[in-house]
Amino acid sequence: MLTLDLPAEAYWPDLPCGVRIEIRPVTTAVMAAAQAAAARRLAAIRIADPDLAPDMSRGLSFAFL
Repeated sequence: MLTLDLPAEAYWPDLPCGVRIEIRPVTTAVMAAAQAAAARRLAAIRIADPDLAPDMSRGLSFAFL
């Protein structure tokens, strides 16, 4: 079984060369906003190119998200 032990609070991992980044968990609201933004970008491309291949559309959707 796969167990993901993700912290519920923000944390600061240390990266090489003394770089530190803050990682915060994604909330439902942030995920919904990201999905909506990706859908808007894809819709604009579909309007510009109605013959967009389904595989390309799916790939772009994942890339935008």
